[in-house]
Amino acid sequence: MSGNLRVEMTAMKRLHVAVALALATSFGAACEDITNPVEEFGALEDPYVRMEFSRVVATPETTGLIVFVMPTRVEEDVEIDFTFGGDAVFGEDFVVVDADGNPRTDITAAGGTATIEFDPEQTLFGRDTLRVFVPFDATDGRTLEVEITAARAESGRAIETGFIDRFRTAQLAIEGFVDIPFGTYVGTRTGDFGSGNAQVTITKPATPITAGGETFLLLLSDYSGDAGIFGIPIPWALSVTSGGTVLASSASPQFGTVTSDVVGTFNFDTNTLTLDVELTCCGAAGFGWRLRVSRQ
Repeated sequence: MSGNLRVEMTAMKRLHVAVALALATSFGAACEDITNPVEEFGALEDPYVRMEFSRVVATPETTGLIVFVMPTRVEEDVEIDFTFGGDAVFGEDFVVVDADGNPRTDITAAGGTATIEFDPEQTLFGRDTLRVFVPFDATDGRTLEVEITAARAESGRAIETGFIDRFRTAQLAIEGFVDIPFGTYVGTRTGDFGSGNAQVTITKPATPITAGGETFLLLLSDYSGDAGIFGIPIPWALSVTSGGTVLASSASPQFGTVTSDVVGTFNFDTNTLTLDVELTCCGAAGFGWRLRVSRQ
């Protein structure tokens, strides 16, 4: 073998070794254990806070949740300043409450501050929740707008707000209680107690109805549809929101010992009321029926 050929083969062997080492190093780096992908890749962006949802719908006597989240990890508490806007009236259409349902005194009609506390054990995004209670008399169609105006870490470090100029605001839309056509409704009842024709009336008393410790606007003459289950009509109280959600009492306003879980909807296009009833009393707990009736 000539000297030149021997030199070329030696050089090729060195090249193969170098390539093998490079591939091994690359493969090892690719298999590196990344225990927190959000933290690893989030480090490429400046830390920021944003709204988790851009729109929330709330009905009277319920609590809507406005959630602030921090997708990037900062190992200290972060404070978030926010303001209120929209046409919803503070103290009239909405009240900010704590986890126990008590009004928060640190929140005003102008807004307030949220805090995302650092938790070294957390595996999900850091977050803080603004609980917005909508009172019984809230005005239908009004909107609360919540906007993040600034954020900062406990050390004073500024934190970005929003993501690519989005998710800086959230809206809480109020579906207030509305009237529906009153009078006679006919249809059917189906379920565990058999099927048959149903006929009921819906009225609106001059004063709100108290039933099961809650207040309602409308009175249904018989929630079984034909008095066939109890032998007599069992009146029920309910209210309807502009979005077609039916909020019903858990007990009859006339016969308080008759209790049920009742959920339903109202279709404004067809003037159809649909109720799904599950008894929680009377020795028949777990049994139920569907009442579907339309205005005549």
